[in-house]
Amino acid sequence: GLTKDEVKFEDYLTNTFLSLGYKDEFIRSKKINANCNDISKKKLGNCFQEIFNYQLNINPTTYKGLGVEKSDDNGAHDGKLVKLPITKDLVQNKKVYNIHINNIFEKNFITDYRIPFIGELSKFCYEKKRHISERFLNQNHTVKVLQTSDIFTSEEINKISSMCHLMKLDYGEIDCLIDADTRKIYVVDI
Repeated sequence: GLTKDEVKFEDYLTNTFLSLGYKDEFIRSKKINANCNDISKKKLGNCFQEIFNYQLNINPTTYKGLGVEKSDDNGAHDGKLVKLPITKDLVQNKKVYNIHINNIFEKNFITDYRIPFIGELSKFCYEKKRHISERFLNQNHTVKVLQTSDIFTSEEINKISSMCHLMKLDYGEIDCLIDADTRKIYVVDI
């Protein structure tokens, strides 16, 4: 459940397989996500900006407008909306600050998209809708399976894929939001 792994992956698995007597099997095996050792929100935001050329992460002491404060760790589901800027003493340690994305396309419901990635982006994605009061939770009201190309342009798909490669992801799922006002997409989680 950690987003930053201090364990040296190769040494850990080598020792584990050796202790079990499976050295040859380990050497021949493919290591999934062996080089994807940081899926923190801060790293994700930096990679996002590098690929998409617009920002997700913001400085909460200088940004003016609505933002989202959430844990830098994965799976916390602790996001909350905050009015920015805030003073330096109010900035929470181990939190990251993102711009607020208006992903309301239907009254009182937000829409997220989750795309599986197995070496490449899947041809299908999940459209997840939640009541706005449950925006940052992991309880969906409805989930539909859709064609990825029906939601995202080929340029957006290429950029999402490039971001996965930049993060050194072999296997995982990507959470994307589309801003209803600007139509820009944002990769907010891996």
